[in-house]
Amino acid sequence: MAPKLNCARLELNYPLYATDFDPRDANRLVVGGGGGSSRFGATNKITVLHLSQDNDIQVAGELQFPSDDDSVMSLAVGPVMVLDEKDKGAKGTKGAKGAKGAKGAKGAKGAKGAKGAKGAKGAMKPEETFAVLAGVNENTAPRNENTHLRILAVTPELSRSKATKDDSEPSSETIKVSIRPFERKSTFLHQDANTYQRLLRVKEHFAVAASAMGSHHEHTVMKLVNGRPASCTNPVTNEDIEDLDLWALNADKLQLVYCYRDRLEMANFNLNPIEAPEPLVIYNCKDDGFTFRAVRYLTSHFALCVGNLPRRSGVVIQAYRLPLGLQGGSVAKLAIKARISRKISATALAVTSLTPGCDSMDNNTRERDAQFVIAIAGSDSSIHLFTLEHRKHHPLHLLSHLKPLCTLNNVFDGANISGLSFSTFVYPTTHVQVQSVRLASTSLTGAVTVHTIPLKKAIDWNLDQGKGPARAIRYSVAMRSRLPSAWPLLTILGLICLIMAIIWQGIMEVYGEREPIIFAQRFLPSWHGTLRSPDGLAGIFAHKSVVNPQDKRSQFISKIIGDAQLLEPTGEGRVIVLESGQYSGADGEQQQPPSNIRADLHDEAVHGSAQTWEELGEEQKSMWRERLRDAGAWTQGMGESVFKGILFGQIAGAIGNVMAA
Repeated sequence: MAPKLNCARLELNYPLYATDFDPRDANRLVVGGGGGSSRFGATNKITVLHLSQDNDIQVAGELQFPSDDDSVMSLAVGPVMVLDEKDKGAKGTKGAKGAKGAKGAKGAKGAKGAKGAKGAKGAMKPEETFAVLAGVNENTAPRNENTHLRILAVTPELSRSKATKDDSEPSSETIKVSIRPFERKSTFLHQDANTYQRLLRVKEHFAVAASAMGSHHEHTVMKLVNGRPASCTNPVTNEDIEDLDLWALNADKLQLVYCYRDRLEMANFNLNPIEAPEPLVIYNCKDDGFTFRAVRYLTSHFALCVGNLPRRSGVVIQAYRLPLGLQGGSVAKLAIKARISRKISATALAVTSLTPGCDSMDNNTRERDAQFVIAIAGSDSSIHLFTLEHRKHHPLHLLSHLKPLCTLNNVFDGANISGLSFSTFVYPTTHVQVQSVRLASTSLTGAVTVHTIPLKKAIDWNLDQGKGPARAIRYSVAMRSRLPSAWPLLTILGLICLIMAIIWQGIMEVYGEREPIIFAQRFLPSWHGTLRSPDGLAGIFAHKSVVNPQDKRSQFISKIIGDAQLLEPTGEGRVIVLESGQYSGADGEQQQPPSNIRADLHDEAVHGSAQTWEELGEEQKSMWRERLRDAGAWTQGMGESVFKGILFGQIAGAIGNVMAA
């Protein structure tokens, strides 16, 4: 049973396509979407949500786009912006529900905006303004003038409600933000009516966007200065990119990894001066039986990819060791892999590191042991959580323990999950409070869910402390990751072995090679006898110890002879079953007084004439069955096949009846 995670949920009134956490504040979430360019139906919005400590989601601010604009298809939270006086003087572009701009935006209970914010008693100083980049098509714009990249300025405002006179109720905090358009830009060189910005990734002061559904397939690599694209390059590809991610190398260089359906490519970019080299194919999955769906950097040495198997037969999770150089022939090597064996396909991927600095550009100096949390959205409205361990043993970097954490089933009641995003874990200054990381997911129905994953302290005892500083305290998921249990497999194998054993026992019983346990003979027609040949049975009566107890016929005869011994004569001999009361010799004289049923080797001079079971009349068969049953030598479950190949003498009662007739 999957562990229960704390979950908060909020319903918005428009479809959601994209989501991202503020990397500086795990309590701030930005979502966007809409119903497209139409004056009717759902509006196109970007909403900033505030997550309180008691798992409550509040709408901090909204910005509604004009009806001529398309829906928000991608977004990412950018860096902090420094606004000049001209930018600050812009009077509030109104968002939905009357949300105002930076100067006049009011918080709850009279909290004022960024300029001289007073608000209620105990109002705090406003936080820094940060940028939000979004992909919104401008459908009414002329060709090649579609300003699809929107830069929004978001200014948070914190206010506290007044406490009661007797201070019996603690003061509560209400977060409001003002959102206003800051700049719009067209970064794609080739555009048509169907082109839209499907992918957008921002890391530190770099951003990359990719187009889709256009006649030209291109992506834009940008350097952000004060939230604005300052320098761009536009590589053109032969097909749409499935997913991409970026890694900052220094202030002007970055590395890009992106996947198509059948291959993984990698390229280094220099934005000062602008250099856009040809990408290098580092992995090809044409022969692996799956197609790539998403890719994310783990560290500068590893990238994580998610692929879908054909016909929704499962999901493949693979981490690759990236080549150190991008010379010809450099390839990525598989480091670790896992699989989700369910009838699903992956629709979204999110990854976060629980060691701050392990996923930043100064990673070469700060990279150390870390745990990654991986979230994969399935087509059945489920979210699969995994953990992955990164170990650094200088100069080696290793990945291990890619294990399932838990599965969140039916998150949106069957609706497709459109986006996943992890909050950025900030290393705490004190280790008193319980730490956690949040996972946000959105759906096309307008629902937002935020799951809280608790963390615990993990001390790296395996580090060689020496004379250096104390061992570093890092964090890992408090729940225990486990590999799939082997009990279901062992149970299935046990059932298969049991069924095969039962079938084998039944076949052996039919062939007369085993003592009846399941009595398979009763499932056969009455005319079906044992398939064992009756020849050579005389030899088994040389001594009781050589009688095969697993043979029905031998068991039948062994019950008749008791402790007696039958010596096989020279030549062929056949077994005769008769009453031991009167032996009718050739002269018709009685030789012994009657006793009970016995078996012997047939001697016509001693026993007289005898008949096989098939030659007996119905009356004699009935009498023989009764006598043998009374003697305990035969049961109905043994069937009449045990009588084949055996001779039967005349029963005195039957002869008397014949004489009387």
